[in-house]
Amino acid sequence: MAQRKWWRLGEVPQPKGSDGLGTVIGLASLRSVIDWVRGAGATVAALALGAVMVRAAIAKLGSREQTEADFASLGLVAAGRLAVVVPIGELAVAALLVVAPGWGGVVAAALLAAFTAVLVRVLRRPDGLVPSCACFGGSSRSPISWRHLARNGMLLALALVAAAFDGRFSPLFGFVLY
Repeated sequence: MAQRKWWRLGEVPQPKGSDGLGTVIGLASLRSVIDWVRGAGATVAALALGAVMVRAAIAKLGSREQTEADFASLGLVAAGRLAVVVPIGELAVAALLVVAPGWGGVVAAALLAAFTAVLVRVLRRPDGLVPSCACFGGSSRSPISWRHLARNGMLLALALVAAAFDGRFSPLFGFVLY
């Protein structure tokens, strides 16, 4: 009988007469637990990010004039249109995060990357003017700082978790999380 190479295909060597469960937990059971955690991770990340998107959209729509003024102070063209389009887009992304966490995570990551690029551009202004953040409409009046970039980084991480752990995009984003 040929000796079996246990290191291939994730097999764990078992002593003779063993029930195959290993010392603590069986490999098949461990894999199912890991798969469940990944699925739950995608769901929790998607729902948390979706809640943030809904909160931001409602705040922007609730104070549309202030949002328009904030967008204009950020140097965005067509601030009036963006004051309506951005919150509607955030609501659409939130819905997508609930319906299809993988795709929602990818779209949310792109949206957050765009938001972050605007924040970086504002922070690097040569004139030193730092407008207030329009992230949550009129409810957030703090001037843009590196703290906002850190927050966007955490939200971007949630988007990548939703995309990678959902299973559809593991090959694309798995390098970040595995």
